[in-house]
Amino acid sequence: MFDKIKKIISFYKLISTKRLVFVFIGGILTSISIIANIIYPLLVKNIIENIENYNIINIKLFLFLGLLYISFTLISYVGDLIYNKNKYLAGEEIRKKIFFNSFYFPDKKIKEKSSAYYSDLINNQVNNAFVVLDYVFIQNIFLLIRAIIVMIIVFTWNKNIFLLFLLNTLLVIFYSNCLNKFTKSHFITVQELGRKLNAYIVETFENIQEILAGKAKENRTKSYASLAREITKNAVAAEYKRVNLNNLLLEIPQLISRFIILIYGANLVLNGAMSIGLLWAIWIYLDYAVAPVSVFKTFSRVILEGGVTVENVLNFFNEAIQIKHEYKRFNNIKTNFVYSIENLTVNHGNKNIINDISLKVNKGDIIGLIGISGEGKTTLLNVLLGFERNFSGKVELLGNNIKSLSPEDTFDIISLYSQKNGIFNDTLEQNIVMGRKLEKDKLNELINLLNLYHLKGRVLGENGSFISGGEKQKVHFARFLYSNKPFFIIDEPFTNLDSINENVLISILSNHVKDKTGLVISHKFNIMQLATTYVLLDKGSIIAQNSLKELIKQNDLTKKLINNYIDNIELIKQKYNAGNI
Repeated sequence: MFDKIKKIISFYKLISTKRLVFVFIGGILTSISIIANIIYPLLVKNIIENIENYNIINIKLFLFLGLLYISFTLISYVGDLIYNKNKYLAGEEIRKKIFFNSFYFPDKKIKEKSSAYYSDLINNQVNNAFVVLDYVFIQNIFLLIRAIIVMIIVFTWNKNIFLLFLLNTLLVIFYSNCLNKFTKSHFITVQELGRKLNAYIVETFENIQEILAGKAKENRTKSYASLAREITKNAVAAEYKRVNLNNLLLEIPQLISRFIILIYGANLVLNGAMSIGLLWAIWIYLDYAVAPVSVFKTFSRVILEGGVTVENVLNFFNEAIQIKHEYKRFNNIKTNFVYSIENLTVNHGNKNIINDISLKVNKGDIIGLIGISGEGKTTLLNVLLGFERNFSGKVELLGNNIKSLSPEDTFDIISLYSQKNGIFNDTLEQNIVMGRKLEKDKLNELINLLNLYHLKGRVLGENGSFISGGEKQKVHFARFLYSNKPFFIIDEPFTNLDSINENVLISILSNHVKDKTGLVISHKFNIMQLATTYVLLDKGSIIAQNSLKELIKQNDLTKKLINNYIDNIELIKQKYNAGNI
């Protein structure tokens, strides 16, 4: 229990002091009437005893009672307003922090957990964790204080009844420990399966066409149903255990306690050892003493369920802080090398994707990476961009250890144009400029240069769903040109383009990369001709580095790759001349 409370306090520390203070002020004002409720039975007891003993109604006591009700109702109303506003603002603070800190995670880390994990963390788990900031949580503290005061009062009235109250309190503590022990594993499983289910749903609807075309609807539905069934199974198991514990340790003992107090108190009244007013006050105080028991049932569950989600949120921030501490500020060190790679090795499982590579990229070099698919070219680019950090060896960008740079620092220096078209559900202009400074003349020049003027002002749809594949390539290319960094990386550009558009864009690209430094990957040698020197990868190792002309003379693999490219072009020409296409 104390460990969970420590985690809840750590969760509170994620919220700004000002916001947290207002949340607690609101919660206290909302809950303060709980303490005031102690006075009500005492006043009513005096009113009843005045009627019973003196046959008079004390008007002053009535007026005082009414004034207390009105005052504390207004205080509670104001507290509710303050609490609710600041609770939602506190939630906004934490969501923003999670969203902001997510950008520090390496790309591979994000993909391992899936975007659905981060969406669920921000939208659902923060909501679940915020039950520990609910004013019921604060009210329970006041209920416990009130129960202690009530028990002290009852102790002065009747020690036997006090023992019954104490027994109920001990049962609540025992209930809480049992609830945590027997149900926590189910709640953890439900949350883990829930994240998997969210990821599965996102994956399904992002690939709906492929699923329908591949007749995979039934298989996807069965897998969905299996995950959903497992979630339900664990949730029901936890509820069954909770209900059984609730009845065994709380409901039945409370019912027996009520009967004992009623019979015992009635006997004292008949023997003249207790007034009716006092019996009535004890009966009301019994509710006050039992109230924390009832709330504590919820409170225990809140700590259990909320504690699991609080732990997930805290784990996220702990991991984000650890990653941020690993990053160092970029230093523009004077060096002739843009990239310096020494003995780089990347393992995936038992396989070396990249095997002991050493390479220097001098300023002014444009290096073309050649090799058949699966030879580590894309993995090498991921290392150079800081996405892949699980490697041995040494990689430096302008003299800085690539592992010490945040991805954001890397992209302050490098422009990237890859085969992945990250198009956002926003206007053409926003998709090109992104977060950079708006230069209208430069933007309009690029839009006209790439024949995208028909898309000006238009929203492009989720993943560019409102535009063609070729238009996506042009939008992405415009983004690359707009960034205009001195260093660049290009990975399989100009897919889904006809040969006419491709040649036009290659010409534009050729002019753009003059006097710049970069790396190019492509299976098309008309694009690879942008490079000034070439590196040949085979089985994850560099087996040759030279000009293209020399590589063709010296290396059979290079010659084969180029001949295959030429043969494909010749085959297309022959089919065209024969009228087959």
